[in-house]
Amino acid sequence: MIIPDANLLTYAYDALIAVHAREHSATIYSNDRDFDRFNGIKWINPLQ
Repeated sequence: MIIPDANLLTYAYDALIAVHAREHSATIYSNDRDFDRFNGIKWINPLQ
């Protein structure tokens, strides 16, 4: 049985969200700073 790395899964979910945001010119509202690694993605931390 292959156990996926949790960090890899987190990155994959973030990438999927980023792709959808880019395709629809959307802004991501999240306190997850991992979205900084995706160029061209607009994101806002609602807690700041």
